[in-house]
Amino acid sequence: MGGAPRGAFCGIGHCHECLATVNGRPNRRLCLLPARPGDAVTTQEGTGRAELAV
Repeated sequence: MGGAPRGAFCGIGHCHECLATVNGRPNRRLCLLPARPGDAVTTQEGTGRAELAV
């Protein structure tokens, strides 16, 4: 979002600004996903699925 303040929908899963890959599964919304010990969280670029890349 370019550093702009978050809006009223942030933290409730309404947008897709917090998508990441968690434990090898892409497109997880981090604002809704409880963190657990041992979780592997990585930054996601694009769709998160190589087979969908153009």
